[in-house]
Amino acid sequence: MQRHPSLYLPPQKEVHFFVAENVFPRGFDWYIQTYFSGVGEDRLWGEACPSYMGYGAAPARIHEYCPDARLVAILRNPIDRAYSHYRMAVRRGAESRPFRQVIEEQRSHHTGSPETKTMGVSDSPFLLEFGLYGKALGRYLRYFERDQILILFQEDLISRPEELLAELFSFLGADPDYRPPNLGREYHVGGEKRLPWLDDWVRRRKFLKWAFKKALRSKRNIQAAKFRFRQFNIKPVKVEGPPPEDREFLREAFEEDVALLKRLFSVEPPWPEFRTAGK
Repeated sequence: MQRHPSLYLPPQKEVHFFVAENVFPRGFDWYIQTYFSGVGEDRLWGEACPSYMGYGAAPARIHEYCPDARLVAILRNPIDRAYSHYRMAVRRGAESRPFRQVIEEQRSHHTGSPETKTMGVSDSPFLLEFGLYGKALGRYLRYFERDQILILFQEDLISRPEELLAELFSFLGADPDYRPPNLGREYHVGGEKRLPWLDDWVRRRKFLKWAFKKALRSKRNIQAAKFRFRQFNIKPVKVEGPPPEDREFLREAFEEDVALLKRLFSVEPPWPEFRTAGK
């Protein structure tokens, strides 16, 4: 999407403006000035941020400032999403318990994310909560019309990327025939840390932070550079996913919400565990 001549997305993915309590109070003008300054009005502005689905405060805040926004959700199988989220938490040192223990505990103590929930510094991984797509997208229907929301699936992004992009660009009002030169390339592949100590070492070196600022000048470029550095320190590792017994446990945990997603948006997700009989 960043390559499309009619679109503009900031260099940094996951800005978190509408949900981060240490950022949102800076105001919408700050947000525009920081991430979209100098961008011509002939281009459509947007950003990619999965946390806008997970935190209940996002829909109302987005609608307050961008009531005509077009919203796109690209969903992956919630079972695989939960396992990927767990592996990321382990890689970052936020989780050390076995996967099954974490998901069982979160399911037994699950109380739901309040409508006003925002991103704080001590949030738990929310392995299950962030996969409740029906619940999350249902909140958006309280503020936005159904035709402002496009539901796509990761499996289609992998198997038929050209068709999916054409649908996406057409939905946004951009040229649907545009094909970016990086079509098919995989970004931000999960894995293990190449150098486990490197993130902490860099984080502690104030000199490097100062040098970053001097070299890059713009705050948005600094944030983009930090994001890319974290990805550089990841060695891609192919993982098959959770074992069958954990997949079944998660299928039961997500079954009701997937049914809600189908009802609200009249979609049939290409996830084997949740296919409707006869499909």
